[in-house]
Order: sequence, then C-alpha cells, then structure tokens
Amino acid sequence: MHYETLGGQVTQGLNFSKMIDLLRELQEATALQGHLVRAQGNSSKDNALADGWLCISENLKMMERFITTMAQGKLIQ
Repeated sequence: MHYETLGGQVTQGLNFSKMIDLLRELQEATALQGHLVRAQGNSSKDNALADGWLCISENLKMMERFITTMAQGKLIQ
C-alpha cells in the first residue's frame, strides 16, 4: 500500500485522510452491492442478503464518522 508523506514522513493527518477515503469508497461499494442484489433478486433470501449489504454500508459510514471525529481531535486527549 502506498502512503503519502510530508517531507519523507508519514503523518497522522495523511493517514487519517487515507483511512476516511478508503472507508467512504468501501461504504459506497457495499451500498451499491445491496441495491444490485435487491434489484436483481426476487426471493426472500435475496432481500435478506441485500439488507445485510446495506447494514454493512451503514456500519462503515458510522466508522468513517468516528474516525473523522478522532481526526478532528475530539476524542484524543
């Protein structure tokens, strides 16, 4: 994995930014997967699987918000 550096040093800010970007991208992909499964399926199993993907998407969104809060220094003492 490639890490951005500032003066040859990996910084917390750059690392937080990378984590948030990756989580946001994964959140969008899991939400899309949930919608695709629901649109292409027609059984109760497909609906349950779609709900599972959408729940994962929501959990990733909560994680991204938590990390954003940490990056802003609100949870770090």
